[in-house]
Amino acid sequence: MKKRGKNISHELIYRHIRADESGELASYCRHKMKYDSHGPPDRTTKVRNIPERVSIHERPAEANGKRFGDWEMDTIVGKDGKGL
Repeated sequence: MKKRGKNISHELIYRHIRADESGELASYCRHKMKYDSHGPPDRTTKVRNIPERVSIHERPAEANGKRFGDWEMDTIVGKDGKGL
């Protein structure tokens, strides 16, 4: 295929095998495509242990950061005490 000017990667071949709904192409693979971890990542929140929690978007107008106790701060410190 390279002589014909087309580049085909191994991932392109696997993508074609995964798209085969009959499963026939996967049966020819040594691992039978058992390890299919290629999908959209799950971005849903996993925190379920806070009862009756309120979204930050629903906070009152007074909590604009000017009153003591309402300000927010990033507490993550990077390598050598520097920010990320």
